[in-house]
Amino acid sequence: MVPPTTMATPSQSMLVGSGWHPPLFRSEAGSFAEIQDVIHPRVVIVTGIPNISESSLIDRLLHPFSQSKERPSAESIASWFNDTHPSINQTVMVRVHRLGFIEDENTKVLEREVGALLHNQGRSIDLDSPDLTLMIHPCGPATEPTHPESEYVSEHGWIWGVVAQKGQGGGIFASRSATDRAYFRPVSLDPRLARTMVNLTRILGEKPSAIIDPFCGTGGILIEAALSGIHVFGSDLDVRMVEGSRQNLEQIEIDPSLYELFTHDATQLEELWPGMEGSAFVFDPPYGRNSWSDGEGMDLFQRTVQSCQAISTGCFVILLPISPDKSKLIRSGNVALALDGEGDVFSRILSEQNLRIDVAHSIHVHRSLARLLLRLQPI
Repeated sequence: MVPPTTMATPSQSMLVGSGWHPPLFRSEAGSFAEIQDVIHPRVVIVTGIPNISESSLIDRLLHPFSQSKERPSAESIASWFNDTHPSINQTVMVRVHRLGFIEDENTKVLEREVGALLHNQGRSIDLDSPDLTLMIHPCGPATEPTHPESEYVSEHGWIWGVVAQKGQGGGIFASRSATDRAYFRPVSLDPRLARTMVNLTRILGEKPSAIIDPFCGTGGILIEAALSGIHVFGSDLDVRMVEGSRQNLEQIEIDPSLYELFTHDATQLEELWPGMEGSAFVFDPPYGRNSWSDGEGMDLFQRTVQSCQAISTGCFVILLPISPDKSKLIRSGNVALALDGEGDVFSRILSEQNLRIDVAHSIHVHRSLARLLLRLQPI
């Protein structure tokens, strides 16, 4: 008996995400399109067919797609594929890729069975450069995840569909490793995380008119924003960092018309860029955890926010240092408590600056350090 399936509507697509940080993947997915349903930590159904070519944590977009609570038969998947793609003129490849732990050790058998059925029905199979890729995902729980879920978000099941688009993939970001830049410092931000922060400024796929990073450091955020075609404005109080950012932007041949760099105080941005409405702010303040716990960081943060708000009412995507043992507080929604005694101050700052938190994630760095990624929206 063929198990019951759920069919997609023409106005829907399915996004399959990276296993590195599923909660953050879902936040990024929600910046590209409206999420209609979360059916697995790494799988969401969204409205329409967004362009995911500049995503960082979205692996692929399936359209059309289907799903089942139980393991589907090879016959049911082949029948679905023939119904959705009646023409036999296009070459096909069938792939099975697990999302999480699956007890069934013979999932690859299904790949061969579906491929054989399609071949016997007159389809041309091409394992190198097919016109269509039929992707089948058995879905299960993650094993020892680096970034655990705050709650159980789905049941086990199976999804399948045709790969309509692919995301950038981790290899692209590895090729832009911070350690390979012309100017490198240990504080350099991971390219994939920098791109994710940039993408979180989108509203249903629409980019801000510009991105401003008042603590540009070695230029990681500027690079990823400029590669997305967004005009970037960077500043830093350290002239060495500003020149290092320039070297790194030039190294990967970013169009000079896309960026402006200045040595400047982050708390006086209105002197540099008055009237930047439509811009968003993405930054990683250059303070260690000790500075944040003694109040110095919070004071700098508030004065920087005030300066930013003087030139634009856009959103903020920021990183703050936290202790790894506070990550559970983030997952349970207690963001203020994770800030090592500065939670009341941070909450007061948000209230005074008319900001609210609408995205919050902990990012594991190493045993003694984590980052708190926040998106702040104007109230």
